[in-house]
Amino acid sequence: MSTPAPQPEPLCVDQDTIARMFGVSAKTIFLWRQREGMPHFKIGAKGGTVRFDVQEVREWMRARRVVTTTAGSEAQR
Repeated sequence: MSTPAPQPEPLCVDQDTIARMFGVSAKTIFLWRQREGMPHFKIGAKGGTVRFDVQEVREWMRARRVVTTTAGSEAQR
């Protein structure tokens, strides 16, 4: 019996999927889009359907990474 090949990660996902990927709610993703400038794009007229480029969002998250120092303070990388 053969093991199925792993599926490649999708390049573009919806809000619910990106929320699951990062372990947060869809509302949190909405707020990050509105307040923090999370990268996304819209497809279609009248606001359209929101989609996220997975690699862009990963890079955006990495840029906001906070590292705790040994003294207990936080430093952003």
